[in-house]
Amino acid sequence: MKLFIRSVIAVLFLAAFTLPALAQSPKLAIKISSPSGKCFPLTLKNLQSTPLTATAAYLVVFDQTNCKKTCDSKIGINKALKPCEAYGFRICCSGSLPPKYIAYVKVFYSGGYNESFLVN
Repeated sequence: MKLFIRSVIAVLFLAAFTLPALAQSPKLAIKISSPSGKCFPLTLKNLQSTPLTATAAYLVVFDQTNCKKTCDSKIGINKALKPCEAYGFRICCSGSLPPKYIAYVKVFYSGGYNESFLVN
């Protein structure tokens, strides 16, 4: 019984020390730029050595003065990105932007998702 418990403890310690080495870095970089009108330009870049597919982008804009959501928009991208390839597009709000805002973007791709924000 002691041998079994000691073996289980050893396996747990081994797993605890190896899990940080398995942490993934983002495979897709997102750059959000200042809007022109009601549309935010976004640039995606594939950071891995294999192709990936960007499927959708989700934009939420919050008003900084009262922390309320003023815009909520989602678009389909469905763009295959080759290694180190960049792709630019725009995602727009239906209403007007507040004078001070926080824009939050989440982009879904074949390896998961990545997020970015812009503070004005």
